[in-house]
Amino acid sequence: MKAFVLILGCLCCAFVAHAQVSTFEEFRKQERSRFETYRQQQRSEFEEYRQKRNKEFADYLAKKWKDIDVYKGMIAPAFPKPFVPQPEPDSSVVKNIPRQLLVKQIKTAPPVVPKVKPVKIDVPVSPEDDRCITVTFLGSRCKIHTLQSCDITLTGIRPADISAGWKNIATEQTDPLVYDCQQLRDELQLCDYAYYLLIKQVALSVLGDQKINEAVLLSGYILAQSGIDFRFATDSRSLILALPFDVTVYGKSYYTIGGRKYYLMDREHVGSIQIVPDAYSPEAEMCHLAFSAPMHLSQNMAEPRHLASEKYPELEVDVSGNRNLMDLYSQYPRVDWAVYANVPLDETTKKRLLSSLGNVVSGKTEEETVNMLLNFVQTTFVYGYDDEIWGDDRPFFADETLFYSYSDCEDRAILFSQLVRMFTRLDVVLLHYPNHLATAVRFTRDFSGDYVLVDGHKYFVCDPTGYKPIGHAYDEFKDVKAEVIRLNAE
Repeated sequence: MKAFVLILGCLCCAFVAHAQVSTFEEFRKQERSRFETYRQQQRSEFEEYRQKRNKEFADYLAKKWKDIDVYKGMIAPAFPKPFVPQPEPDSSVVKNIPRQLLVKQIKTAPPVVPKVKPVKIDVPVSPEDDRCITVTFLGSRCKIHTLQSCDITLTGIRPADISAGWKNIATEQTDPLVYDCQQLRDELQLCDYAYYLLIKQVALSVLGDQKINEAVLLSGYILAQSGIDFRFATDSRSLILALPFDVTVYGKSYYTIGGRKYYLMDREHVGSIQIVPDAYSPEAEMCHLAFSAPMHLSQNMAEPRHLASEKYPELEVDVSGNRNLMDLYSQYPRVDWAVYANVPLDETTKKRLLSSLGNVVSGKTEEETVNMLLNFVQTTFVYGYDDEIWGDDRPFFADETLFYSYSDCEDRAILFSQLVRMFTRLDVVLLHYPNHLATAVRFTRDFSGDYVLVDGHKYFVCDPTGYKPIGHAYDEFKDVKAEVIRLNAE
C-alpha cells in the first residue's frame, strides 16, 4: 500500500511539473511575442523619427550657416626635459631626510562615464545590387556595402549644395553601409575615436580619394545615424568635420558653441569660419577619447621583447605588442597624461604581465611589491628624447612603452601607475613638475619617506625615472611645487 501511495504521489508530482513546464513555456512564448511586438514598434518609431529628422536636417543645412571664430589649438603641458640621474652609492640613499613636498594644485582625472547603449539602425533589407568592397582597418578585413545607385557628388560647398548632398545620402540605399559600420564597431569593441577613424576610412574607400568633401559629408551622416555629435564647417574651400571630445585635446584648432569645444578634424585653421550651429540630435553623445574596456582588434604581434629588472632579475617577462593597436595609438590626439594612464592595457599583454610578474610578487608586502615594480620600470627601459625620436612631445599609452625601444619619464610614470594599480590596488597619483613627471603611491601603512599630502593622506614619492626606491625624491624637485593628478582606481 505504501508503495502504491508513493508511486501515485510521484505521478501527481510529475503531472504538476508537466503542467508547470507547459504553463511556463506558454508564458515564455507569450512574453517573447509581446517583446517582439514592442521591439518592432520601437524600431518602427525610431525609423520614422530618423527619416523625419534626416529630412529636417537636410532642410536646416540649406539655411545660412553661422560665422564663428576658430582658435588655435591649445598648447599641451610642457613636455619633460631630459632627466636621467646617474646612479650614486647606496650610502647616498640612506642620507635622505624625509619631508612633505610642496603641492601647487590637485587635479582629478576626468571620470570614464559608462556610455549609453550605442544607437543602431535595424537590419536593412538586403539590396538587389549587393555590391561590396573590402576595407582593411587596423588589421581587420571588413566587408562593406557600397552605395549602390546612390551618387554623392557635391557641385560646391554652399549650404544648398550640402543640403542636396545630405538628401542624396539619406535613403534606404545607404542603410546597408551604415549598418556594416555599426556592426564592426560592436564586433571590434571600438572606442569612439577608433570608430571615427573607421568611418573616415570607409567613406574614402567607398567614394574615392578625389571626393574629399563628399567623404566628409558621408562621415557626418554615419556619425549622425550612430548617435555621435558632430558639426559641419567650411572655410569657403573645403567641407570640414568638427568633433566634440569628452576630454581636453591639444594642438587642434577648435571653436566653442553651446559650452562644447568642437575640434576641426584634418584641418588647421585660425580666424573666421562658417559652421552649422545646431546638432543633428540634441541627445547625440560626445566622442569619447577616454575609455575603460580593451578593444578586440585583429592580432598582428611583434617579436617578443624580453624585459627584466636589474635588481630583481626574477622579475622578468616576454611581451609581444600588437602592431594594430600601436597603429591606432599613433593616430590618437594629444590629451592629458591622466587619460593615457587610465586607458587599460591590451588584454593579451595584461594576462602575460599578471602571469609572469604576478608569480614573483605574490605573497610580498605592498612596499616590497612596489619597490620591485619601481626598479623594473627604472632599469628595464632605455631613456629616449621625444623631440629626437618623434620630432615633438609624444606621451605613450602603457602598451606603447612596453612596445617601443625608448621611453622618457612621462611614459614610465604612466606605465608604473598601471602596474601598481594592477598588482596592489593601491591609489596612485601623477606628480607633474615643470619639466618632469613622477608618481606617488598611497600605502595602507605609514613609513618614513618623502610624500605629498592629498586629502589628508600621505602619497609616498615613487620616481620611475632613475634608481631611487620608494619615498626618495630627487633634490631637483624637493623645493618645487608639484601638480598632483589623481587617477582612476584599477
